[in-house]
Amino acid sequence: MFRFIMRETEDYEKLVEFMTPMGLEFGNDEAMGTKMIKCWEVVQEPDHLVGAVMLATRKDEYYINGIGVDFPMRRTGIGRIMMNKVIKEVQKLGGKRIYLCAKVPEFFESLGFKRINWEEASDLFGCSSCEQRDVSCFPVAMKMEL
Repeated sequence: MFRFIMRETEDYEKLVEFMTPMGLEFGNDEAMGTKMIKCWEVVQEPDHLVGAVMLATRKDEYYINGIGVDFPMRRTGIGRIMMNKVIKEVQKLGGKRIYLCAKVPEFFESLGFKRINWEEASDLFGCSSCEQRDVSCFPVAMKMEL
């Protein structure tokens, strides 16, 4: 059995460095008007980073700015635990919905997210205008109503 600790962190750069090798892209946050709300990390004792999630707002909507689980630790429930934490946080803040750009949409569908057209949230996603979308990268725009 694995022992994990999930905790808030302000070390955004460490989380970006952790998630970038997983194929997540960062860098357009300021241009997109992103305001970071909270970041969480999941560590396996003693202090090995195995998961991370970042909650932000864009255009007054809540948005998952990044979520990742270390490849060997996938399918252990870490992603579900992180998303449940984010959902509870958005509800606590009075949010009505959460958006995300998914590379593994089936996982998010299992949590209640629905696929949406890019046009529905084009100003929320940097992916919506990326030249690589649907060429070498195949993200899916998604939304959860709370």
